[in-house]
Amino acid sequence: MRVKISYTIDIDETPEEVAKLLKDTNEKLRNISNDILNASTVLEVEGNCMRSYEKISEARTKLSKIDAALLDASTILIGYQQALIAQETQNIVQQSEQVPTAEEGEKAAEVIENESY
Repeated sequence: MRVKISYTIDIDETPEEVAKLLKDTNEKLRNISNDILNASTVLEVEGNCMRSYEKISEARTKLSKIDAALLDASTILIGYQQALIAQETQNIVQQSEQVPTAEEGEKAAEVIENESY
């Protein structure tokens, strides 16, 4: 059974965390590669079809877990990118709210003009 585990990190730490996940996944993939080679060796040297079959089956199960980890990494990166876009959009909106409208600019000019008299 698979379960989801979640925890909170600073948004800036997201790429680093995904990189860790990918490195871990890569290491597991290397181990699977060795398992497949071992299945081949068992078949060639020992001629043991059933033992080779079991190793292949184990490798396939592990590969499905690798696929799930890669899907998780992809999903996290998509969410991260969406969060960055939303943050940038919010910054732009806030900046545009700070820029006075033409009418506000005219009123401010009148106040300054009246204060100078």
